[in-house]
Amino acid sequence: MVVLNLTKSAEFTITDDSEDDYQYEEVPTDDEFSLQEDDEDLSKALKTIQEQAEDAQILVRTS
Repeated sequence: MVVLNLTKSAEFTITDDSEDDYQYEEVPTDDEFSLQEDDEDLSKALKTIQEQAEDAQILVRTS
């Protein structure tokens, strides 16, 4: 019977040298990062754009 440990991330190593002589940075596949901060920035940007559009409509109506 074969039991696989699916909770551990796989490790990959590329040993073939590239032809462009570029030194690539090795990045572990299990790096954790959060997109929440970026999502908040996107939310703020969309809200700001919406508010600016509403302000522009108000200015057009009052002119």
